[in-house]
Amino acid sequence: MTVIGGWLRQIILIIFLAILADFLLPTKSMQKYVRMVMGLAVIAAMLQPVMPLFQGGWANQLAEKATSEILSSPSSTHTRQSYDVSNLKQQFQTEQSNEEVALLEQRLKVAVADACNCTVTAVQVATDNTGMVRSVTVETPNANQSQTRDVIIQYLTVQLALSKDQIKVVN
Repeated sequence: MTVIGGWLRQIILIIFLAILADFLLPTKSMQKYVRMVMGLAVIAAMLQPVMPLFQGGWANQLAEKATSEILSSPSSTHTRQSYDVSNLKQQFQTEQSNEEVALLEQRLKVAVADACNCTVTAVQVATDNTGMVRSVTVETPNANQSQTRDVIIQYLTVQLALSKDQIKVVN
């Protein structure tokens, strides 16, 4: 509330200075120029609280202020641990990684079926903690046919740069 009060005092002070300057002018010819300059000063004072939004990084500043308000609010029933930014970041990264793996599995299922001319019932991709593909398991009813198995393994080794040991073809 003190910020708004200070802002209003500044605007009122500028308006009083404008009125004083208007009274002290000896001639009417300068009056329009002084009024224009003082009007610009009043407009600048009114826009002062909004000006940080036009500078770079306003979204980050707004997010930081909101976070600090939430964390410093005495009426908040949440603990500081529930707003741990690093925890949220880890959750978002895990969720994104899971979505990426699911999308990769869907695309591999279609690609393997098209490339090998066989039916693929499912593809399972295992990744390590850095997101790199560790292994791929392809489920197909044609897994018993060695030619189909070899074509699938060859296709995935080329496409994913995996070794043959990292690819499994099962029923």
